[in-house]
Amino acid sequence: MPRSQGFARSCLGLVVVLLTAGCSLPNTGAEPTAAVAAAATPPPAPAVLDVQGAIQTASAAFAQVPGGTSYYDCSFGGTLFDCPLTDRLRARLIAAQIRLCNCPEGSPDRTVTATIDNAGRGTAHVRLYGGRLKLDLTVVPVGRELLIDDERLTGGGPETSIYAQPVELPAPRLPDDAPPVKHIPPPPQIFTVDVPIYQQVMNLDCETAALQMALATFGRHYTQAQLFALQALDTRPAVVGANNVVLRWGNPYTNFVGLVDGLESNITGYGVYWPVILQIAKTHGVPAARGGNGLSAKTIYQALQAGHPVEVWVETGFVRPPTGTWISWDGRTIPYSLHEHAVTLSGVTVDSVRVNDPLHGTQYWVTKSTFEASWSDFGNQAVIFQ
Repeated sequence: MPRSQGFARSCLGLVVVLLTAGCSLPNTGAEPTAAVAAAATPPPAPAVLDVQGAIQTASAAFAQVPGGTSYYDCSFGGTLFDCPLTDRLRARLIAAQIRLCNCPEGSPDRTVTATIDNAGRGTAHVRLYGGRLKLDLTVVPVGRELLIDDERLTGGGPETSIYAQPVELPAPRLPDDAPPVKHIPPPPQIFTVDVPIYQQVMNLDCETAALQMALATFGRHYTQAQLFALQALDTRPAVVGANNVVLRWGNPYTNFVGLVDGLESNITGYGVYWPVILQIAKTHGVPAARGGNGLSAKTIYQALQAGHPVEVWVETGFVRPPTGTWISWDGRTIPYSLHEHAVTLSGVTVDSVRVNDPLHGTQYWVTKSTFEASWSDFGNQAVIFQ
């Protein structure tokens, strides 16, 4: 659960996390060495526009959900940060409040080809929904990257540029001469909650940062330092057995266990579980909040559909590392993973949930199956803010 210095580009705002143990920054243990003069290196070569590069750029803009089978445009999660766009196109999408695709659900298929014309202009041809949606993306070199600079809806009229006024939103539709197709029911609705995105400010205070986001949804604004100060600390060191198996430690159901600026990788810090977070929520602006262990996924999804943010306990990056249990000082069996993490869910569709992740201060979508598998490692614990 540490602070981060950067992001990796991905689709749907899906963050590619460098997975060290837990949410902690890597600790090499190496001593600093004196800097030595380095030979001057030539500046990096600019990006070269070719067919393969244009295809890769367009594919990144309409990538497959990790763990899923559908293709979404990279602005689907409500953020354009991870989209390979020029500043001009990003500003246009933000100003017009539109996405690359006005698609309520992912496409089950995707075909991408590209052409380079005689003037050296690159166009990537994206086909979704069995060819019912056809998009032409103008790809240009910008420094060391290839980026999308314009979007055109094939067959959309004499002027289909995304810079045209008024904007014609790309949406799946059948061409006039298309053969009859089987009726498809309307896609399910997308439910989202307007939850602000905050990055955690301490190495292991992800639970506090997730709480901060949820409280701010209700107009209750606190710093992470203020909220963390309300948690009773148990900084006694863990009893560790062979292979870094934790045998005895504190009780995260009652206390923050370990050092908040410690590391899960060397078992000097851990975190806190739902009862502590719930108690703070109830006394700091959300008295009707509820939480528990063993909650059903249906309960979580219904809460999101009703507009209630939900804090959940999962692994960092939704990985599936070994899990275990330790015995707390007061005799309770504690399920744990040394990748323990907490996030705030802020949206749901038929097959995905939207994640406000305090690790890097980002928002992205993951499939329900990915979420549920990681969530189960901590006994399906959650706090629902309502």
